[in-house]
Amino acid sequence: EGNFDMIGFAEGLGHLRNLRTLDFDYSFCKWSWVYGLGDGLKRLTKLEMFALNLNQCNSATDRDLCELAGGLGELAQLSMLVLSLEDTAGLGGGGGLKCLGENIGRLKRLAKLELNLSGCTGF
Repeated sequence: EGNFDMIGFAEGLGHLRNLRTLDFDYSFCKWSWVYGLGDGLKRLTKLEMFALNLNQCNSATDRDLCELAGGLGELAQLSMLVLSLEDTAGLGGGGGLKCLGENIGRLKRLAKLELNLSGCTGF
Protein backbone atom coordinates (compact mmCIF):
# COMPACT_ATOMS: atom_id res chain seq x y z
CA GLU A 1 0.00 0.00 0.00
CA GLY A 2 2.70 2.50 1.01
CA ASN A 3 4.73 2.05 -2.15
CA PHE A 4 1.72 3.07 -4.26
CA ASP A 5 1.48 6.24 -2.17
CA MET A 6 5.14 7.01 -2.93
CA ILE A 7 4.68 6.29 -6.63
CA GLY A 8 1.77 8.74 -6.64
CA PHE A 9 3.82 11.28 -4.71
CA ALA A 10 6.72 10.94 -7.15
CA GLU A 11 4.40 11.27 -10.12
CA GLY A 12 2.94 14.40 -8.53
CA LEU A 13 6.42 15.87 -8.11
CA GLY A 14 7.00 15.23 -11.78
CA HIS A 15 4.38 17.86 -12.63
CA LEU A 16 6.47 20.59 -10.98
CA ARG A 17 8.36 21.31 -14.17
CA ASN A 18 9.87 24.59 -12.92
CA LEU A 19 11.07 23.29 -9.54
CA ARG A 20 14.72 24.21 -9.03
CA THR A 21 15.32 23.21 -5.37
CA LEU A 22 14.05 20.18 -3.47
CA ASP A 23 14.94 19.23 0.11
CA PHE A 24 13.33 15.89 0.99
CA ASP A 25 13.72 14.25 4.40
CA TYR A 26 12.50 10.67 4.36
CA SER A 27 14.54 9.28 7.24
CA PHE A 28 13.35 6.07 8.92
CA CYS A 29 11.49 5.20 5.73
CA LYS A 30 10.51 1.83 4.37
CA TRP A 31 12.61 1.42 1.25
CA SER A 32 9.82 -0.38 -0.53
CA TRP A 33 8.11 3.01 -0.48
CA VAL A 34 11.05 4.61 -2.27
CA TYR A 35 10.19 2.54 -5.34
CA GLY A 36 9.02 4.97 -7.99
CA LEU A 37 10.73 8.00 -6.49
CA GLY A 38 13.58 7.79 -9.01
CA ASP A 39 11.09 7.69 -11.86
CA GLY A 40 9.33 10.81 -10.59
CA LEU A 41 12.60 12.64 -10.05
CA LYS A 42 13.76 12.36 -13.62
CA ARG A 43 10.78 14.46 -14.70
CA LEU A 44 12.12 17.44 -12.71
CA THR A 45 14.19 18.66 -15.61
CA LYS A 46 15.02 22.08 -14.13
CA LEU A 47 16.10 20.83 -10.70
CA GLU A 48 19.43 22.42 -9.75
CA MET A 49 19.75 21.55 -6.05
CA PHE A 50 18.55 18.33 -4.43
CA ALA A 51 18.96 17.23 -0.83
CA LEU A 52 17.69 13.77 0.08
CA ASN A 53 17.86 12.26 3.56
CA LEU A 54 17.27 8.51 3.69
CA ASN A 55 18.97 7.93 7.04
CA GLN A 56 18.08 4.71 8.85
CA CYS A 57 15.90 3.33 6.07
CA ASN A 58 16.73 -0.19 7.11
CA SER A 59 15.00 -2.36 4.54
CA ALA A 60 17.04 -0.91 1.68
CA THR A 61 18.50 -3.11 -1.03
CA ASP A 62 21.11 -2.37 -3.67
CA ARG A 63 18.41 -2.75 -6.31
CA ASP A 64 16.38 0.00 -4.62
CA LEU A 65 19.43 2.26 -4.49
CA CYS A 66 20.15 1.62 -8.16
CA GLU A 67 16.60 2.54 -9.15
CA LEU A 68 16.82 5.77 -7.18
CA ALA A 69 20.24 6.49 -8.71
CA GLY A 70 18.80 6.02 -12.19
CA GLY A 71 16.40 8.89 -11.57
CA LEU A 72 19.16 11.05 -10.15
CA GLY A 73 21.29 10.42 -13.23
CA GLU A 74 18.61 11.99 -15.42
CA LEU A 75 18.77 15.38 -13.64
CA ALA A 76 20.95 17.11 -16.23
CA GLN A 77 20.66 20.58 -14.66
CA LEU A 78 21.65 19.44 -11.16
CA SER A 79 24.58 21.44 -9.76
CA MET A 80 24.33 20.42 -6.09
CA LEU A 81 23.44 17.02 -4.60
CA VAL A 82 23.27 16.23 -0.90
CA LEU A 83 22.49 12.56 -0.28
CA SER A 84 22.50 10.99 3.17
CA LEU A 85 22.14 7.25 3.70
CA GLU A 86 23.55 7.17 7.24
CA ASP A 87 22.95 3.97 9.22
CA THR A 88 21.02 2.38 6.37
CA ALA A 89 21.38 -1.37 6.78
CA GLY A 90 20.92 -3.80 3.91
CA LEU A 91 23.05 -2.01 1.34
CA GLY A 92 26.25 -3.46 -0.03
CA GLY A 93 27.56 -6.26 -2.18
CA GLY A 94 24.85 -6.00 -4.81
CA GLY A 95 26.20 -3.17 -6.96
CA GLY A 96 24.10 -0.36 -5.52
CA LEU A 97 27.03 1.91 -4.72
CA LYS A 98 28.55 1.28 -8.15
CA CYS A 99 25.23 2.16 -9.77
CA LEU A 100 24.97 5.31 -7.64
CA GLY A 101 28.49 6.39 -8.65
CA GLU A 102 27.85 5.75 -12.34
CA ASN A 103 24.65 7.79 -12.29
CA ILE A 104 26.15 10.65 -10.31
CA GLY A 105 28.95 10.62 -12.90
CA ARG A 106 26.37 11.43 -15.56
CA LEU A 107 25.62 14.78 -13.87
CA LYS A 108 27.91 16.99 -15.95
CA ARG A 109 26.86 20.26 -14.25
CA LEU A 110 27.35 18.94 -10.71
CA ALA A 111 29.60 21.35 -8.80
CA LYS A 112 28.97 20.18 -5.23
CA LEU A 113 28.35 16.69 -3.88
CA GLU A 114 27.81 15.75 -0.25
CA LEU A 115 27.41 12.01 0.29
CA ASN A 116 26.99 10.54 3.77
CA LEU A 117 27.36 6.76 4.01
CA SER A 118 28.50 6.59 7.63
CA GLY A 119 27.21 3.55 9.45
CA CYS A 120 26.41 1.66 6.23
CA THR A 121 28.40 -1.44 7.07
CA GLY A 122 27.61 -3.37 3.88
CA PHE A 123 29.89 -1.31 1.62
